[in-house]
Amino acid sequence: MSISEKDLKLLWSRSGGMCAFPGCRQRLTVDISTGYKSHVIGEQAHIVARSEDGPRGSSRFTPQERDSYANLILLCPTHHSLIDMNVDDFPPERLYKMKIDHESWILETLSLSEIAENTSDIIYANIVDSFTRCLMIESWTNWTSELLFVSPSLPLETVELYRDLNEKFDKALWPQKHEALEIALKNGLERYANMLEVVLKHMSDDGNRLIEDRFYTKSRNSETYLALKDEYCHWLLESESKTIELAKAVNWVAEEVRRFLNPRYFVSEGKFSLRMYSDALSTDYKYTIPEYNKEEKEEMIESSRKDTLEN
Repeated sequence: MSISEKDLKLLWSRSGGMCAFPGCRQRLTVDISTGYKSHVIGEQAHIVARSEDGPRGSSRFTPQERDSYANLILLCPTHHSLIDMNVDDFPPERLYKMKIDHESWILETLSLSEIAENTSDIIYANIVDSFTRCLMIESWTNWTSELLFVSPSLPLETVELYRDLNEKFDKALWPQKHEALEIALKNGLERYANMLEVVLKHMSDDGNRLIEDRFYTKSRNSETYLALKDEYCHWLLESESKTIELAKAVNWVAEEVRRFLNPRYFVSEGKFSLRMYSDALSTDYKYTIPEYNKEEKEEMIESSRKDTLEN
């Protein structure tokens, strides 16, 4: 389990980006003097620990409840260390009250414009959570490697996940606050659809996974066999091409999420790579990182603006 983008955004927005420890209220992002970006120094502290053997870890909470907004308090590094090193002085009840008092103070002092801004970011975080789940980002390397392998396959739930994401995007009330983020997300959905349209042409359900159908092997005529074998190899190459385009889209989404919402979004994983095989029937591979260049991203943004004006 990991903390969802929505829960992170709820925590940071309702805490006003400040340490919740009484009398502290330190701002937990600091501007870097050499540029426009901010450096995050805040820490999402667990009230009941993530694990049973952690500080205040003895609880019937499920793993999901332990990583939820309700069980998190935003603190500076100093006070996070303080509460975890002095568990008897800071039981869960005291930390819950500390969190409620701080967030109530924030709500009383926020302006209407600040509340609206926080609401927009929570909407974005919810959309990003759906994108992350439906594209199986947490297992990205595993499922894309199996798709690009000698015998391509996909998780059985892939099509249903795509449908869920498509419905989510259709119903979403896009805040129109972060243009590049919205365009990157919508482009990601489109690339997902394009990849599935090609890949699913020659895949079937074996009850556990979606697996390739080597349809050319069913032919007993040599000429037909060779023609179908060529079609199969072309399908493999086209599937690879569409997967590369999807990887470019995912890396763009991750870049914009880190820029606008959460600098720590899959930061330990870094850029999303693909395991590329030397040819359609080889097990030799190397890793590559597909990315759009600056001009390609600018072109997609400009194209989206034109489409919006025309509609």
